[in-house]
Amino acid sequence: MVVVAVLVLIATVENEIQNQRLTSEHINNTHELSQPHFLTSPSFAKLNTTSGIPDYDKLWKHPPNRNFVPCVNPNPNYISPLESRGYLLVHTNGGLNQMRAGICDMVAIARIINATLVVPELDKRSFWQDTSKFSEVFDEDHFISTLSKDISVIKKLPKGIDGLTKVVKHFKSYSGLRYYQNEIATMWDEYKVIRAAKSDSRLVNNGLPPDIQKLRCRACYEALRFSTKIRSMGQILVDRMTSYGLYIALHLRYEKDMLAFSGCNHGLSASEGAELRKIR
Repeated sequence: MVVVAVLVLIATVENEIQNQRLTSEHINNTHELSQPHFLTSPSFAKLNTTSGIPDYDKLWKHPPNRNFVPCVNPNPNYISPLESRGYLLVHTNGGLNQMRAGICDMVAIARIINATLVVPELDKRSFWQDTSKFSEVFDEDHFISTLSKDISVIKKLPKGIDGLTKVVKHFKSYSGLRYYQNEIATMWDEYKVIRAAKSDSRLVNNGLPPDIQKLRCRACYEALRFSTKIRSMGQILVDRMTSYGLYIALHLRYEKDMLAFSGCNHGLSASEGAELRKIR
C-alpha cells in the first residue's frame, strides 16, 4: 500500500517539475502518437491560431511568478528552538496521506511545547496491515537533519529513559496554539515523556504564527522525503511511462475499504457483497 501510493508523487513531482523530461523536442518527436480526444478537439487547436497546429508547449509552460515565495522559508527573525523540556512520542494512524499530515502536525506541536520528537511510529494496525517502519518509507536521516534548526529529532529514546515519568495523551482534535501552550506544555511539570496516542489531532491553523504554519509545510515538502529504494523504483516507472507517450492517468484508491465505505456493491457476487458489509 505504502509503496504503491508513493509512486504517483514521484512521477508527477520528480519527473515533470524537477527533471523537466518532457521538453518541446520530445513532444514534437512523439506528436504522431495517438493523442487523447481533448488534444485533437477544435477548441484545443485554437491555442495556436497562427499556424493551425496545436501548441503542445503551452501545456508545460510555467505560469508567471507573480512574486510568490516558497511557503517553507522561515521569516528572517526565526530563532533556533528553545531547550527541550522532554520527549514527544507519536503513534501515527490512518493511511499514508493521513500519516503524513499527522506527522507534520506533530513536528509543529513539538516546536510549540519545546519537545524532542522521537521519529514517529507508522500505523501497523489499520485496514492495510502494513508493517513498514518509518525508515522503510521515508529517508530518516534526511528528516532529522532537515528539521535540525526547528526541533530536536532522535531515532529512539535514549537508554535510561525508562525510569522517567510518562503519560499517554489523546490531544484534542482541531485545537490551536493556546491549547498546546496552556494544557499540553504544562504537563512537563509532571512528566518527561508524552506519548500522543494518535496523530490525527488536526492542529487547527486559525491564528497559528506564520513560522509554525511554515514549519508544517517544511516538514511536508522538504523533511518527509521518500526512501532511496522507493524513489529509485518510482524513477524506473516514470521512465517506462513517459517512453510510451505524453500522458497517463493513474487511480490507486480502488480498494476494498473504499468500496465498503461508499456502499457500492454493483456487479459483485453475493459473497463479495457480504465481505464488504462485514468491513463496513
